Amino acid sequence: MLQTFKKIEDLSRGKEINFLPGQNYVRFRMLIGVSVILFPVVVVLSGLWLWGIETQYSLSHYYFALSDPQKYVDLNPIRKWFCGFLFVVGAALAIYRGYSDRENQLLTIAGLGLLGVAIFPMQHDGRSDWAQWPFGNNYHGVSALVAALLVLFVMTFLHRETLDLLREKGVARVRSSKLPFGERQWISIDEFFDRFRSIYAGICLVTISLLLAVTILHVTGSGQKLGAYTIIILESLTVFGFGSYWLVKTWEIRDSDLDFEIAAARHEADRAQTEVLRREHRTPAQGSSSLSQ
Repeated sequence: MLQTFKKIEDLSRGKEINFLPGQNYVRFRMLIGVSVILFPVVVVLSGLWLWGIETQYSLSHYYFALSDPQKYVDLNPIRKWFCGFLFVVGAALAIYRGYSDRENQLLTIAGLGLLGVAIFPMQHDGRSDWAQWPFGNNYHGVSALVAALLVLFVMTFLHRETLDLLREKGVARVRSSKLPFGERQWISIDEFFDRFRSIYAGICLVTISLLLAVTILHVTGSGQKLGAYTIIILESLTVFGFGSYWLVKTWEIRDSDLDFEIAAARHEADRAQTEVLRREHRTPAQGSSSLSQ
């Protein structure tokens, strides 16, 4: 497991190393997590406050949600926000480099699934522009389900990979905070492991339950019977679960300094590779000069 990083060796803290890649990755993950959480909030509240659009049955309904044509030129103003968030998060997941090949591949496919949610809207009044394509009416729902299931798989089964990597590297203590923005204090690796494992278990359990409920209500069409806003509330809470996991994972990796260790190792690997290339480049030149003499 984690073959990519098994060969990482502890580096001397005294070396002058550019840790910018590690810092950028923390910010990149923050961007993903915050964008996911803001997605339902911005879509729903901007519709209510800026264009007077009533809360819709589901988040997908905002693609075709209409504003008052007597007041506004843009008749589908929330569509840009809906698709914009999906494109940002989808593209970010697609290019995100996971901590194992499996995580990387699953998140890439999940990102493409989110792009599919934006590109293939749900049916409107029983019609779809993609109906003439094979299974065209199902592209939207299938894309959403694939993205959700793959991210949920990563959350449930792959969240331990970064924690296990610390143990494989022989880390005994970690400077961590009880809250994301609290003061960091030294704790044992076992306490660090148990803290985040408990948080991940809670987030995954709640998110799985919410996603299962949303899927059942969509398939059976019984969401309306439970209330006009049942589906969109459950969908939003599910999205919050995904975003919360991403932010907690960012918190864990920041406290473990894992990104900085990887950035340092990559820096050393790049230097070694550059030195090898320089030697290979110089060797023919030196040989030709000796022949000319």
